Amino acid sequence: MMKELLTLSFIFCFTLISAAQDKIWLDNDRKEVIDSTAAIFYRIKEIDDDAPLIKEETFYKSNDQLFSKGYLEQRTSYRTGTWQWFYSNGNKMRYINYSSGRIVGFLSTYNSNGHLMESYSYNKSRPGEMPFNYKFKKDNDGTLRIAKGKGPFNGAYVGNDKNI
Repeated sequence: MMKELLTLSFIFCFTLISAAQDKIWLDNDRKEVIDSTAAIFYRIKEIDDDAPLIKEETFYKSNDQLFSKGYLEQRTSYRTGTWQWFYSNGNKMRYINYSSGRIVGFLSTYNSNGHLMESYSYNKSRPGEMPFNYKFKKDNDGTLRIAKGKGPFNGAYVGNDKNI
């Protein structure tokens, strides 16, 4: 009798935990899909009762490896704090600091081997332009993204010559 009661309580607890963390299925663009067979990612959100935050984690469906993690403000759903993205091999892809949905501080990008490729900083009190030593940046397809120091970031820049 004791074993049956213990087994039932275990099943009940497991059901509660899995119900509290419903998976949201996502396609390649991280848009919600109904059918899990069409999904590339899945997302789990947890509400933090001690702080007005929602913890959001997104995983690769193929290997359950973490894709991104960070916090959202409950009231506005804006990103806040440190957000991180990862390659499917587990290496860090990107690291960004947010405050109420706006980028503050550093934005760093890494290659799939985990080596830093670029790092920008953002300062709210300075006008939105790149530092004087930053001439231009080209995307992988060759199009010019930022020219003559004008762009969304205005702090120090560290970059890999491969992308310039």
